[in-house]
Amino acid sequence: MIWRSNSGASSATSSSPPPPPTDHHPGRAIPNPRGFDGPPDLRSGGPRARYFGAHIDRLRTVHPGHDEGWYHRRASRYISPPEVAPHVAGAAVDLTLCATDGHELWLGTEVNDTDTDACHTASTAISAEARGRRDILGEVLTTVGLVNYPTEWWHWSYGDRYWAHITRAPAARYGPVTTAGR
Repeated sequence: MIWRSNSGASSATSSSPPPPPTDHHPGRAIPNPRGFDGPPDLRSGGPRARYFGAHIDRLRTVHPGHDEGWYHRRASRYISPPEVAPHVAGAAVDLTLCATDGHELWLGTEVNDTDTDACHTASTAISAEARGRRDILGEVLTTVGLVNYPTEWWHWSYGDRYWAHITRAPAARYGPVTTAGR
């Protein structure tokens, strides 16, 4: 299997391993990491803002008549708001598994399919095969120090605020990036 990044839960618990040393780099510890990529505006938040806005638009269609705060809170249940999203800090990545020929393996939902509870990492509404693949993904990534966001099986982070909370690190290592002129 190879790894594919998609720019676009058995969740960690108190039994999580301690944070890696400060010179640790998860990418060096993952076996055969090929295909990590992302759009150039990833750290500036471009894709996250588009995903979040598109989700709010879908919610407006499906659940009309609510105020903007309701849509923002509802969208935030599955997609991090752009102003706090760990992707903009370069500390989070969306990952799935691929076969050696590059086609994505089925892990129960598409990446970024947040319209179903099957997207929750610990969902029981997926096949045994998808469960096994999620377990493989989780085992490898937690072994190198990443943590999973439990409502998105594909979302993994290292060094952001959520990672610091789960690993009990004294602080996040990374924060949002702003570019000059913004």
